[in-house]
Amino acid sequence: MSAPQTPFSWLTIILILVGVAVGTGMSVGALGYLVALPSWLPNAALGGAVGVVAAILIARRNAQMRGH
Repeated sequence: MSAPQTPFSWLTIILILVGVAVGTGMSVGALGYLVALPSWLPNAALGGAVGVVAAILIARRNAQMRGH
């Protein structure tokens, strides 16, 4: 059985989300140099990636707070 993990702090979650935003932005930006992208795609990709990761991290933090 594994030892109980301490919940992520909000600062850790925010720093992870900043990293995801930078990584996604750089990836989509590099892809934009190779192929023509619609003007809405970079914003949608950035919002989608950050939104999904934020939901996962917050759900994980809530589960750790409850002790599951």
